[in-house]
Amino acid sequence: MNAVTDSPEQAQRRNRLTIQAWVLISAAVLLSLHIIHQGDHVLLSIPLIACIALTIAAWMTPRRLRHADGRWLVPRTIHAGQDVGLGCLLSAQHGCPPVVLMAHDPNAQALTEIGEVPGLSCQATRVVWQTRFPRRGVTMLRPLVLIGEQPFGLIRHQRSIGASREVLVLPAIGHITRPLQAQLQRWIEQGPTSATTGDEEISHLRSYRPGDAMHRIHWRVSARMRHLLVAQRNDPASRHIALLLDNGGRPSRAMAFERLVAVTATLVDHLCMHGWLVSLHGPAFPAPITGSRRALLEQLALVGLGPPSSLAKHLPRDVLTVVLTLDASRLDMDDDHALILDLATAETVIQLPRMGR
Repeated sequence: MNAVTDSPEQAQRRNRLTIQAWVLISAAVLLSLHIIHQGDHVLLSIPLIACIALTIAAWMTPRRLRHADGRWLVPRTIHAGQDVGLGCLLSAQHGCPPVVLMAHDPNAQALTEIGEVPGLSCQATRVVWQTRFPRRGVTMLRPLVLIGEQPFGLIRHQRSIGASREVLVLPAIGHITRPLQAQLQRWIEQGPTSATTGDEEISHLRSYRPGDAMHRIHWRVSARMRHLLVAQRNDPASRHIALLLDNGGRPSRAMAFERLVAVTATLVDHLCMHGWLVSLHGPAFPAPITGSRRALLEQLALVGLGPPSSLAKHLPRDVLTVVLTLDASRLDMDDDHALILDLATAETVIQLPRMGR
């Protein structure tokens, strides 16, 4: 695909002569000079016809695209660094000849040629292509652009259609390796639990502790694993894990912070998928954020770097908390319910996708 760095204003409407047109004009000029030199003015009708054809093309080419319209088709969920299918719907009330479609490329931040559309009618034509958003946050997709050269292929007319589209790109999601899953499991087992069993779904399996009721032992899994495992059926309050994000850092560490946000998003994804109630805390959030997996990821998509500040006042009490920071050496935090995970350690136990630069 070829990228074109036209500004939105330049892409609105524009006519250009094609190579064929320049060849025709050059031939018409040379032929006219030769005819005038020979004195046979009757043959001047030949370059005159070429000029008429060029004039007709300049008048008709824009009119062929006048009724064309289109709109973006954007998936509901887009993660940074992940291949995604973008698309659009194109139509023309009174028909349209073959055109070339150009669309905004979030990687190059420019218009990119998608391909040729054989023709448009009042029935919408769907066009889909693969792309990738390199960074999280809000991205603006510029209006679509159609390019036509009909009739005669002498005039190249470019016209913007549809409207811009604002897209919220969620943070990249990585994969938690088995060592970190085991570490999280051991840490969770040591945290506060509720004695209320009720009829809740199984939160997780943990090792047997002296004093646990025999009816809470999961015998089938225990037999397979060859040690006693207890089915933990907690009330919602005891299935709460807080993530405390340290967004303090120098601007030079922006790329490192992007990876830290991806680590946080990976933990949100993992914990929510396993039935935990997750909340976000830290200087970037005026108040703790609790909600669905998507709501939490949307908040992480918009968080940015800030000045270094104390995290102690943001640490929730009596709640298991994972503290995520670029550098754990500057933290002065002593809490049995806090697990400090710095970026260097996280990248050894969480496989992150390739981050955009």
